[in-house]
Amino acid sequence: MVRPGVIVSTAISLCLCFLIVVLLFTPAHRYGPLPNYSVSMNLDVAPDAQGRLIEALRRFAILNGFEFDLRSEPPGPPYFSVGMLRKQKDVVVVVSARLIDDNRIEVAVIQDDENAATPPRVDALSVELIDAIRGLSGVAIQVPRPARIRI
Repeated sequence: MVRPGVIVSTAISLCLCFLIVVLLFTPAHRYGPLPNYSVSMNLDVAPDAQGRLIEALRRFAILNGFEFDLRSEPPGPPYFSVGMLRKQKDVVVVVSARLIDDNRIEVAVIQDDENAATPPRVDALSVELIDAIRGLSGVAIQVPRPARIRI
């Protein structure tokens, strides 16, 4: 006679084996990088330079026809995010401060889905953004390698 505990433990073991097989052998093509072309960079920003950085980003947005959306939680430094979107919706610029590292700010210039800009245009905007930030004291720019643009 088979005991109920053996049946339950066998059923649980079979379910776990099935789950492991599904997790290990899922098709790799379902995951991967975003399909849109983008350029990303990291900024190391001193706490006293955040205000100057936000103003430089605001000027860049105005010069390049972006709407500038600044959000901070809680209000004020050090945690903030900036979103920039143009009316023709060809490029999106996203700037966000990490919650873990107060001095590290991530920036991405991303090709938008609707009326996508060409990769050379995304690169050109990235270079313009770097030029707008480059002269600020207390701000160091890091472009991950391999990079398509030079700083």
